[in-house]
Amino acid sequence: RSSPSLNSKIQHYGLPGDLVTIENSFKESGNYRWYRVKFPSNAIGWVREDLLSVWPKGCIITCPEY
Repeated sequence: RSSPSLNSKIQHYGLPGDLVTIENSFKESGNYRWYRVKFPSNAIGWVREDLLSVWPKGCIITCPEY
């Protein structure tokens, strides 16, 4: 998303297994932590914490629940 909000514009779609780099994080009042991430394609956007798995080295993998 373009900003850390469910109402912001979707900028890029991640697929399960996509490896991304954390650029920044922000906690929204809606009880979600949002991560600003960068994809290998250089696309940057915000993703909700419940759609990610965080690795100790700072990389994350998208893993939406179906």
